[in-house]
Amino acid sequence: MLHFHHIGYLVKEMAPSVEAFRRLGYEVEHPPAEDPIRRTYMAFLVKEGSRIELVSPMDPQSPVYGLLRHYKNAPYHLCFTADDFDGEIRRLEEEGYSVFLAPQPAPCMGWGKVVFLMHPKIGMIELYDGMVHEKMTACSETEMQDAGDLTI
Repeated sequence: MLHFHHIGYLVKEMAPSVEAFRRLGYEVEHPPAEDPIRRTYMAFLVKEGSRIELVSPMDPQSPVYGLLRHYKNAPYHLCFTADDFDGEIRRLEEEGYSVFLAPQPAPCMGWGKVVFLMHPKIGMIELYDGMVHEKMTACSETEMQDAGDLTI
């Protein structure tokens, strides 16, 4: 079974975007941090039970860099946790989804695995193995150094 986790919101610049959402009443759940695996900056904001993940590319090698030309500053994916992470991937593939980015650890999300899938009718979704890692953690400098050794 899938459970809604967050809306992924692509932004060109992290700091001004965080401030703009704060002015809309969002609170910073996890401050901006680097995700060296996907070469992005990420921040989580919450308001009234909803969660937004702000995502900004670190450089042109980031998988989301090219998406800025298409999406600009805009929501671009929905994320769900899965009771059976691997089983849900298989089920979604049977339903026409294609894996866009293979499962990898997510340092800013408690090191749970995430996978990105595309569907021709609804676009991109993310699955987060968050049932194992319910508490998201801010990325510490030590964790980021350790993650820097991982390859995409």
